[in-house]
Amino acid sequence: MICFVTGIQYHFASRQLLVMGRYLDFSDATSRKVAGSFLQTILHLPAGHLDNDVVIGDGVSLGGDKQWATAVAELSWKVHGTSQEFIKMTSDVVAELGKPCREGGASIMQWVNCLAATGFLLEHMESLHQLNGHSIEAHELFGGILLPAVSHILCLAFTCM
Repeated sequence: MICFVTGIQYHFASRQLLVMGRYLDFSDATSRKVAGSFLQTILHLPAGHLDNDVVIGDGVSLGGDKQWATAVAELSWKVHGTSQEFIKMTSDVVAELGKPCREGGASIMQWVNCLAATGFLLEHMESLHQLNGHSIEAHELFGGILLPAVSHILCLAFTCM
């Protein structure tokens, strides 16, 4: 975990470790459980940091590094084996991160982290129907997270004019 805590300057090495993780054996339940917990921790990491009121980074892709997000996704698919297991793990994270956003009063960092995890989920699933029966379903995702985020961004855009 030290490579995640030390900062963005080590994200290349961290990404390489994630890529190497694809070659590990996850055939037993214990290794899948430990690796799944590790992946949940990655998705729960703070979304970035505030630098003079500007958000830098988005957690999942470390400031736009799509190779990082791809490495996380590939390891997730390897660990979880099926798309339903992947969707369950990721939707659980999105539901947990989205709770303060849906209830109101979330900070900008909580919104960015939730939206980054939501984007990660949406980019790595085939259909919205895959969310049926999971901790956050498509209507909750759109009505409770995405639409409020868009309306908030539009309100900010119009007040800045």
